[in-house]
Amino acid sequence: MGKKSVRVRRVATPDHLTDDIKEQLNSLDKELFEGSPVFPKHGSYWWLVYYGDDVVGFGGLTYYPELKSAFLSRVGVLPIARGLGIQKKLIKARERQAVKDGYDRIISYTSRDNVVSANNLIACGYKLYTPKWDWGIKWGFYLEKKI
Repeated sequence: MGKKSVRVRRVATPDHLTDDIKEQLNSLDKELFEGSPVFPKHGSYWWLVYYGDDVVGFGGLTYYPELKSAFLSRVGVLPIARGLGIQKKLIKARERQAVKDGYDRIISYTSRDNVVSANNLIACGYKLYTPKWDWGIKWGFYLEKKI
């Protein structure tokens, strides 16, 4: 049997999000972040990740002009596809979009118990920083990258 390929595909823009894509994103969000509120999908870019023909992950990019930053919003990968470098591929895709749209600073956060995500961001050049206020989660790691 052949090896499955991993493909990252942008499926929504801040101005265009179909109901089908929103439903697919929200379904993954609920499955991967059980018990957490679903992250709002309108007003952001969104990518889906395909492993072969299966959707196995998603990630978003939201702009916060008041922070003069692009924000790597919600990202998740199903357990069957972890360890394939998908989060790093999603980080790079979202960085390219932010640069294209004129942003030179990207920020994100992750919970302190999600060391894998923090390490993936650090491996992609993100640095830990302390914001002036907890704009994300109160007990998280805040990361930024100037590009």
